[in-house]
Amino acid sequence: MSNPFDASGADDTALLSAAATQGGAYGTSHTSAYDSGTPFPNAYDTSSSGHGGFAPIGGAYGTSDNTASMYDSSSDTPAPAAAAAATSQPVVSGSTPAPNWPPFRPMIYHSIQGDIPTPYQSLAKKAYFLNFVMLTTLVLNFFGGIAIVATGNSVWDLIYSVIFLLLVPPGAFYLWYLRAYRALQHDSALQFWIFFASGVVNIGFALYGVLGPYKTGAVGIINMIRLFDSGKIGGGVVALLSTVGWVFWSILSFLIFTSMLRRYRERGHTFQEARNQAMTKAATNPDVQSAALTGATAAAQSYYV
Repeated sequence: MSNPFDASGADDTALLSAAATQGGAYGTSHTSAYDSGTPFPNAYDTSSSGHGGFAPIGGAYGTSDNTASMYDSSSDTPAPAAAAAATSQPVVSGSTPAPNWPPFRPMIYHSIQGDIPTPYQSLAKKAYFLNFVMLTTLVLNFFGGIAIVATGNSVWDLIYSVIFLLLVPPGAFYLWYLRAYRALQHDSALQFWIFFASGVVNIGFALYGVLGPYKTGAVGIINMIRLFDSGKIGGGVVALLSTVGWVFWSILSFLIFTSMLRRYRERGHTFQEARNQAMTKAATNPDVQSAALTGATAAAQSYYV
């Protein structure tokens, strides 16, 4: 009967063989984990030599074999900058798009194809086009004001036409067009309502321009008739072009307004929803929070004084 603890027994050979096999399970070396030749085998060794040490550890991360490392600069995985470049959109501070409009001095990011859902891009492009209609009309209106002054009439039409030319385009772009843009982009009830409010003003102003009352800066129908009656054919033609611009402005503004209203109803938005969004926006606004804190502090100080 063989001694189970006798190292010379045949059973020990099987035990040592099993131990060698177990050592191979923790490394790719053919040497047993209990072999005196490699007292401290490397559990992370990916080489076939079975040498100890820490150098082979790099192989698990891509330095000793062909496996790409997660930190390897040669990896095909794009870095954040490369990923940003792949989107063909300039970015700053993470994924925030860099300003790209207006082209001569970028102040905001503007991309109808990138921001607006495909079914509503046509509507957004019409609203964007109206900005150029406004600007062209107001330029013609300005020259009409010059023509009115040239006939010996009041200078107020020219003064007001200059004010309109300087203030209306940027004001309409921010208060009217960008509200439509944000409403279509974010499907925001609040932005829809701001657009509707500014849209009513926009349509009213355009109709006022079509009428063109005397001494109001709007070179429309009334001022056009006055110029033709006074024999100023050149000035009358400019006023006619200005009037056509005002008419086109009015019609396009109305069509865009009704299209936005249809979109608002399709989405099932309500005034209460817009009100809740406004309250949430105000509550999270740092300026509003600072003003509220200042007011509360002042009230507390006045109470205890």
